Order: sequence, then structure tokens, then C-alpha cells
Amino acid sequence: MKRKFYITSIATAVLMLALSACGGNALKPKDPHDETKHKHHDEPYSMTVTLQTEGEPDIKLEITQDKDWESKELRVKAGVEYQMRLRYFAKDGDEITGEFATHGEDKIHQHFFTAKEKGVKILDRMKYRYADTDPWDKEVKEGAKLVGDKNPIGLKGMVTFLPTEEKSFTLWISMLHDLSGDKRLKDGTFGVWHERPQEKLQMGFDLNIYIPVVVE
Repeated sequence: MKRKFYITSIATAVLMLALSACGGNALKPKDPHDETKHKHHDEPYSMTVTLQTEGEPDIKLEITQDKDWESKELRVKAGVEYQMRLRYFAKDGDEITGEFATHGEDKIHQHFFTAKEKGVKILDRMKYRYADTDPWDKEVKEGAKLVGDKNPIGLKGMVTFLPTEEKSFTLWISMLHDLSGDKRLKDGTFGVWHERPQEKLQMGFDLNIYIPVVVE
């Protein structure tokens, strides 16, 4: 009996030392991924907003963190349909736009386009539809598929500014980073382009940009 007790004691001691050496981690479950602390993309340091339409020169704005994300005035023509492209860059100048559209990040990111002024109805000022593609950096003529209706991100879109008596308003562009891991609403649909969904307001936004718009 003494021999059996002695062997059992040694085995117990060895086990305790092994657990101590690895800090007991073998018994602890892995922590779940926390989107609030570990995003799977770089933080944007600058962005460009480009409007393109056939027969007209491109309209391009560059907005940077250096200038507190303040934007210059965007002057557009009423009734003209523009292709709007949003591109993002890191502090070192490398483009990071694709980081919001690949490796599952497309499932949690979506841009919304509203008016900053409370009295302005954005639907009276502009029309917009998501025109994102897969792959994100290719065009339809290059074989890419339009996926804006199935998976809206807002890196590409078609926008028309409407003629109104009041020529100016402030366009508010915000990018949802859904901390729940799914940007879809409770009913399985996606938020409409012109309204930040109430149920998503606490889910986190990577960026809020305000652009003064003048419609000529």
C-alpha cells in the first residue's frame, strides 16, 4: 500500500508542475474575438471621394485625418448620374480599401449617406444605389459581378443630385463596422442607403465624414 501511495503522489506532483508551467492555460477556453479591440483592417488615415460621369472631368476630394477629416466643397451638376467611388489609405499611403471588402469584412461594413442638417430630407436631395462589385477592384466590363443589391458596402455607387430651390446641404457619409459580426438587420434585410439603422447605432462606426455639397 505504501508503494502504491508513493507512486500516486509522484504522478500527482508531476501533473501539478506541468499545469503550473503552462499557467493553467490548457484548462482555459480561448477568448472570443473582440471586434472593439482587434479589427481585421487598418484604421483609415485618409480617403478620396471621386465622382465620374461620361464626358466630364472627374470630381475628386481628398480628406485626411491631418485636417480633422474636414472636406472641401463638392460642386456637382443637378440631374447628372455620377459613379461615386470611395477609397481608403493608411498613414504610410498604402491603399487599404480592399480590407473592407475581403476576408469576411464585407459582411460587417456598409456605408450610409444622409444629410447632416436635421431639416434636410436626403431623398429630396439625391438618389443613390449601391454598385459594389465582386471582385471589389474590378469593373463589370472586366468580368466583375454587381453585388450591391446582395451585399451593399458603398465603396462604389451611382448617385444623382436633384435640383432643388436650396442649392446646398451637408452630405454625411458614415461607415458601419458591425460589432455583432453581421450587418444585416433583425429581419434579414440590409439597411437602406439613406438612413443609419436605429438597431445598429450601438454597433460601431469606423468613420463619419461631412461634405459640403453645392448643386448647380
